[in-house]
Amino acid sequence: MGLKRIAEINERKKEISENLERMKADEEIDIVKVRAFSAEVDELNAELEKEHERQNLEGKLKNPQSRIEAKTEAETKARRLMDTKRMVIPLTEARSTLMSSGDLVAPTEVGGVNDPFNVVSSIIDQVQVESLEGCNTYTEAYISAWQDASTRTEGSANTGTDPTFKAAEIKPYNLNVTSYVSREIQRMTPLNYAEKVRQGALIGLRRKVAQWIVNGNGSTQIYGILNAKNTDSEKITAEVSISAIDENTLKTIVFAYGGDENVGPNARLFVNKKDLIKFAAVRGSDKKAVYEITPDGSNPNTGIIKEGGLSVPYTINSGALKDFDTATAETDHIMIYGDPANYKIGLFGDYEIRVDESYKFAEGLLSIMGEVMVGGNVVVKDGFVLVKKVAAASSGS
Repeated sequence: MGLKRIAEINERKKEISENLERMKADEEIDIVKVRAFSAEVDELNAELEKEHERQNLEGKLKNPQSRIEAKTEAETKARRLMDTKRMVIPLTEARSTLMSSGDLVAPTEVGGVNDPFNVVSSIIDQVQVESLEGCNTYTEAYISAWQDASTRTEGSANTGTDPTFKAAEIKPYNLNVTSYVSREIQRMTPLNYAEKVRQGALIGLRRKVAQWIVNGNGSTQIYGILNAKNTDSEKITAEVSISAIDENTLKTIVFAYGGDENVGPNARLFVNKKDLIKFAAVRGSDKKAVYEITPDGSNPNTGIIKEGGLSVPYTINSGALKDFDTATAETDHIMIYGDPANYKIGLFGDYEIRVDESYKFAEGLLSIMGEVMVGGNVVVKDGFVLVKKVAAASSGS
């Protein structure tokens, strides 16, 4: 495909976004065109994914000489970082780091780099991540309400309705990330030093984006799920209220998701760990545990919670969600339930990194400061159910 085709794809996606904006401004939504645009964007995204897979395969198939050359290039870049205290992580690498297919594993020629366990919620691996390089903003249309059919009376006009379209806007916001590492890494080889800086910056990026996905305010930050709105400033999410975590809580949440004719598919529960413990503590009239909770052995940040015939995947997100006990009744949302693919993250450029030796000098630390333009929003009507804490009803006298 090559860089030229990737640029053409991004430019076409930008044109489609601008066309949708014009339709909305003119209040003339053409459903045929919208569906055609949607199909075209799917094809363009699929083409980009194939190119990423091809590039990964090429990397695996490189001959030993190519690997030697790559190592030499990596060492050159590492020495440049040590000299200039600056590096740039390309958008494609930053994007893969925000996807489940990406990782933070060091190259085989780099050793001696250990990182803390489980520092980021897996929500970052479960949402959509898309390259929006070259776009000022990105607008995604969604159906807010389907059309209604009508019974036609002979001699009168058909009164059926058209579907209602709304749009979710993904605008770029400047995300600044600061993390710290020991100054002792300066004693490492240039490759180890560069890898430690890179990993610290990318872990910081994942942690910050994971927080924004949930509670970004939509003003100085991206639209998080809790605050998601469309271009008409209307909420895109649904809501359900609970006054306690008891034997009915999971059913209440699950059946609040979806339409009148179904229960929404591919959903998972995002929950604070303290509330997961509350689920585990619930007992039935027979004093037995109501909920069966099984953490995923390969990723303890996720797991399955079962009750009756329900089996619900969960993801712990204590860094962004309040727990039931500390939440304010009638105000705070404590859990989220929905398909994480209903949320889209957009990256608008490369991830620029700078190393500062002065800020934490007295503490023996280096500051790693990263900067990237990122956007995000819910892109499906009622794509998530927000679980609000409410006060328990007072008992009658």
